[in-house]
Amino acid sequence: PFEGNHSWAGARPEVRAIGYDARGVAAHIGALRRFIKVGAVDLLVAELGLYAVRPDLEGLGIPHLMRVMYPVLQELGVPFGFGTVRHALR
Repeated sequence: PFEGNHSWAGARPEVRAIGYDARGVAAHIGALRRFIKVGAVDLLVAELGLYAVRPDLEGLGIPHLMRVMYPVLQELGVPFGFGTVRHALR
């Protein structure tokens, strides 16, 4: 699924959030500050990636828990975060 040069391969997230339940790791997400170009402006953002939910928890609304990253984005001094999903991963 990571054909080409577009992936998190080699990237190290500055922050990782790991959710646990009685069965162990339930979900994971990482954040990495990057600059993206918006028009002629370079804008600092947090890319949210390395996202995973344990298969038995899929469909339960776990992605809404990504809101826990909001205070982290504030600490990182970024105006917003964004997530990308490569077509091959959908």
